[in-house]
Amino acid sequence: KKKEKLNIINPQGINAVEIITIHKSKGLEFPVVIYPYANIKIHGDLNPKTWIDIKNDNNIDLQKSIININSDLEKIDGNLYNSYRNKLEIDNINLLYVVLTRAVKELHIISNKNLDSKGNENINYFSGIFISYLKNIGIWENSKISYEFGDKVNVKSENISSENITQKLFQVNSRIKQNILINSKNADSWMNDLDEAQEEGNIFHQIMEEINSKKEISIVLNRFYQSGLIGLSEMKYLEEKILQIVNHPDLKRYYDGDLVYFNEREIISKKGFILVPDRLVFLNDIDVVVIDYKTGKENDSHKIQLNKYKSIIEEMNFKVAEKILIYINEKIKIYKIK
Repeated sequence: KKKEKLNIINPQGINAVEIITIHKSKGLEFPVVIYPYANIKIHGDLNPKTWIDIKNDNNIDLQKSIININSDLEKIDGNLYNSYRNKLEIDNINLLYVVLTRAVKELHIISNKNLDSKGNENINYFSGIFISYLKNIGIWENSKISYEFGDKVNVKSENISSENITQKLFQVNSRIKQNILINSKNADSWMNDLDEAQEEGNIFHQIMEEINSKKEISIVLNRFYQSGLIGLSEMKYLEEKILQIVNHPDLKRYYDGDLVYFNEREIISKKGFILVPDRLVFLNDIDVVVIDYKTGKENDSHKIQLNKYKSIIEEMNFKVAEKILIYINEKIKIYKIK
């Protein structure tokens, strides 16, 4: 009955443990990071599916079908199968990079000792990658279960009084298969429920992060609905808004699935700053389109943020062909920033 009212508040700046997904830790840093269950399968995915073209010999108006991704697909369409596995590999290696670069003082990794009968590790899992690294640097011992690197350094931290605590909420990812749903509203909204716009914006960004092309909209929305993160009315409302974006004449080509795209990918500047554009679309080997989604009021800071994305992309010798700012409210507003 209270699923829209209950919140878990995680105060930052005090002696507390924050539980957070790898995705949500992007761009953040923490004094101590503990990475448990560090045994993701490089090519693993929960209930993987994809669209496949259908050879229509029966005069049936059906051009595509969604199918499960397994070894049988390799026999039907080897290129599609390998392309999907390569994408999974890149995504999971990026996850590993993110989790290994969040700690300021200490990083603790808890993994499995998965070896076959001959003592060989399986590098298709994170555990195998860790074991392979230990072997390569010559310190692996079969009977040893703990390894330490570096020296502990006490860094003086600023004491923060309880009067100046910033309230922030954490979210648990369904990747861990927990039946826990956390509402990401802030402390004020927990008290008076006035911050629905922020919650809607957070959910919208999570959904758009998983949508690569128009054909995936219903799949992603249904997954969020089945997970309990959105209701039926919200699903229909979000579908309408997203379709307005992907079908817009100025945006349609950026969601048709034929171009190379990256959603919510970290970019590190030469000075060490981390920026995460909502969507990058590569028109060719040089030209890139930057798309950013916003909910709420229009603000000049949003244009400044797009210009920062442009600068960091050009540092990598790409050319930004377009900077597009999309406001998602009752009406969809699209701005091409010069």
